[in-house]
Amino acid sequence: MSDSLTLPRRPSLGTIGTRFRVNANFFELKELPTSPIYHYDVKMHPHSTSMPRNRRVWAKLEVGQLSDKHVVYDGKQNAFSSQPLPNDDESGFVQYNVNLEGNTSTDRDIRVMMKLAAIINHDALHEFLKGRRNLDGDTQFSITALDALIRHRPAMTHVPKGKSFFISTGAQKMIGGLQVWSGGFASVRWGGVGTDGLPTGKLYVNVDVANTAFYNSIKLVDLVGQLINRPIESNSNFRRLTKNELSIISKNLNRLRIECVHRPNRPKYTICHITKTNADDTKFNMESTGKLVSVTEYFRKQYNMKLQYGSILPCIAVKQGANFLPMEVCHVVEGQLYPHKLNPSQTSEMIRKTCAKPDQRKSKINAALRLLIGDDDGNDEMKAFGVRMGRNMVSIQARVLPEPFLQYGKSSVKPSGGTWNMASKKFFNPAMLSNWVVLSFVDERNLPFEEVNHFVGQLVKEGANLGMKIATESTANTWLSIRNASAQGDIAQAISEAVKPNLRYGALPELLICIMPDKTSPIYTIVKHEADCKYGVMSQCVNRHQLRKLNQQYLVNLLLKINAKLGGQNVKLAEGNLPFIGGRPTLVLGADVWYVSLHRIYFQISLALVGRHHCNKYTSKSHTISISHPPPRSSAPSIASVVAGLDSVCTRYGVELGFQTTRQEVIAELGPMVLTHIKSYRNKTQKKPESILYFRDGVSEGQFSIIKRTELQAIREACSRLDGGNFQPKITVIVVQKRHHTRFFPIDRTTERSGNCPPGTVVDTEITHPSEFDFYVQSQASLQGTSRPTHYHVLHDDNGFDADTLEQLVYHLCFLHARCTRSVGIVPPVYYADLACYRARCHLKDAGIWSDSDVSNRADRAATLDSTEHLYDKVNERLKNWYIYNVPIFIFRFVYPSAYVVVVRRSKRYRGYQLIYRAETELNIYEASVP
Repeated sequence: MSDSLTLPRRPSLGTIGTRFRVNANFFELKELPTSPIYHYDVKMHPHSTSMPRNRRVWAKLEVGQLSDKHVVYDGKQNAFSSQPLPNDDESGFVQYNVNLEGNTSTDRDIRVMMKLAAIINHDALHEFLKGRRNLDGDTQFSITALDALIRHRPAMTHVPKGKSFFISTGAQKMIGGLQVWSGGFASVRWGGVGTDGLPTGKLYVNVDVANTAFYNSIKLVDLVGQLINRPIESNSNFRRLTKNELSIISKNLNRLRIECVHRPNRPKYTICHITKTNADDTKFNMESTGKLVSVTEYFRKQYNMKLQYGSILPCIAVKQGANFLPMEVCHVVEGQLYPHKLNPSQTSEMIRKTCAKPDQRKSKINAALRLLIGDDDGNDEMKAFGVRMGRNMVSIQARVLPEPFLQYGKSSVKPSGGTWNMASKKFFNPAMLSNWVVLSFVDERNLPFEEVNHFVGQLVKEGANLGMKIATESTANTWLSIRNASAQGDIAQAISEAVKPNLRYGALPELLICIMPDKTSPIYTIVKHEADCKYGVMSQCVNRHQLRKLNQQYLVNLLLKINAKLGGQNVKLAEGNLPFIGGRPTLVLGADVWYVSLHRIYFQISLALVGRHHCNKYTSKSHTISISHPPPRSSAPSIASVVAGLDSVCTRYGVELGFQTTRQEVIAELGPMVLTHIKSYRNKTQKKPESILYFRDGVSEGQFSIIKRTELQAIREACSRLDGGNFQPKITVIVVQKRHHTRFFPIDRTTERSGNCPPGTVVDTEITHPSEFDFYVQSQASLQGTSRPTHYHVLHDDNGFDADTLEQLVYHLCFLHARCTRSVGIVPPVYYADLACYRARCHLKDAGIWSDSDVSNRADRAATLDSTEHLYDKVNERLKNWYIYNVPIFIFRFVYPSAYVVVVRRSKRYRGYQLIYRAETELNIYEASVP
């Protein structure tokens, strides 16, 4: 963050709510360095990007040439010393020579060269902590040096990953050949203001529990069996590996470290790839004889070893060229992080094994603290730098905000503990369902027709209790069909046969309910693709296991989704319970990102979550943009989704999506996307928004500058396109941060049964920013484990919010999630944006091509992308009020066909595609760049 970035100062501290005290997992740095820290640039020859290898080199230095000095290292190119190191020559380099015990040339004759890069004093840091300076480069250098100091010793003695470190003690086995390792997380964080509103001048270390997946240190053959979920057998009954199994094996073994157990010194290698042939058929030229031999034959002659799986398993290549090893002589080296995304089953197992109640998590945090600094107030390196750390969590003041009143039909309800009951309540605006189909993909032996029929009857009954009118039989004006299909059959054909009979009644069904065999069934993607794109039918998937234990709460939750999809309105905040937005025309925007297409194709899509009547009948006052990222090394591009609230009470939402290049954080087409929503808002309400609130998800502190500079400007430019540039609404930009390690533990208040802080807990002192406007809100009641608050940081504020108004607005919005009767952890527009990105993936013609878990053959996929003109299918015209595609290849209509027509043409002038769309009152032209 540069000196030029000035963020809004904290206007005040919040005062509304009941005060109580909590512990936060922040530990005060009671003493900071008084002397400069010397920053050295580190280079190693031969060069290596492997941080474990670099740390092994540094460990040799620590017990050798640096044994009388205290120099900490970050595993990359930075070292920090409490005193200057002597120069070896006039060039200013400090040089050391190291040899590792290894079997490769890169482990021998390693030259470590260090050169002084900067001398860090701490004046800037102290000025920042007192609120008199921005978080600039000098301040960040001091924090970076202290971060490296705090994490150096655990990173050298344990397995590091980012700001976390892990130990093998207590590792728990998982499916798929993995283990869960636990450890700690540590990051230096600044202190905020005290209860008097003045900066405390304190610095803390945020310490938390960390868990991640490692490869299990087992025989490589056993790992392969667990990866494909069937044991490897040497007998003739073993079925040959399929193409899909070989792909799974190849992906998981790539770059894996193994050791060879058939040789006395057990050398270690890194797997480059697996062969396409088994050991019997994989051949190479022996250097000694020049003859072509198979791997099986070589091991028989060289080691007198008969391979058990020579005709079954491929070999692994450990070096470039013909360097092959049979899998059965290899063992997985311990301590290797699993680099891929966990599958749904593994994710569920990870959550079960690592979930900890507040008291348990607190104990684990204290254990992580001991790994970090030992049993004293600092390890040897910290003491050498003059740093002393407290051993107790900081105690801070929190407040519990009052819960809002909710409106249901003609009655209102006051939530308690973040939840409420819909007993004897009716939807605020119940929908009607006259024409629907139930399609079961479960074998009748596992789910008899009678149970399906019972489910339908109970759904209709509960819907009536909530005010919905649902058809119970086929008549001249209604239609209900219950059918069964095979989960192993042609899913698309089954859907076609289920929905087409309704054409005899003049229309396709309004709703298709599909009963799934299980919650991870791949049928889901096909159902959504066919229903959304081919037939234009709203769909709802149901897990068959839920039907066996059918209860009222499940039916209510299901009907919450169905009513919203059919155009109904479940609930709204009672009059006077929506701060700020309820008093003036306000457009609410937000942001987060996924990756799907390298083309910057730009289209709009309205969530199936909202109803078909929304765009035609209701006004738009709330939008959210979401950008989600693929895992590291993935070549999948990004989707920026824009969720738009379509009424004045923030209960109905639509979506707009834009495609951009991989791992691009800034939303490239934000201006046109915002412009579309401003026009929609104006056309529906006959008013221009006086204020714009822009919630931006997925942004770290280091990206604040670029987000404020680029995206705020994009919003302003969008506004300037209206009324001859005279439209200038007041804009507030708020970053929403979920991925952090801050947790709260109540001290002096009767808590929830779970032991968590109650919903509505707000913290805006002590551990927040020393001068800028930020706060934490824990808006949800915890279902399991320890609740995580959401951090909100204001980057720009023309609206002049005070703390109480903004904190209440954020909290009250969290009660308007359409899918449940409880407050949620983040403002709903951001929540819906994630759902929109996930749903958009179902419309890809080959949804598996950009799989998060498949990071192999990235070049092939990129080539496929460049040669594929259409990556996804357009949503059916019947759902145009939910889904709006704006693709710069076709001529088509927008969601409001009476108001807009879109034409796309090739433009040499703009070196791309020119997008021209005509509104009733004006013609606007802007460029959509498509490679």
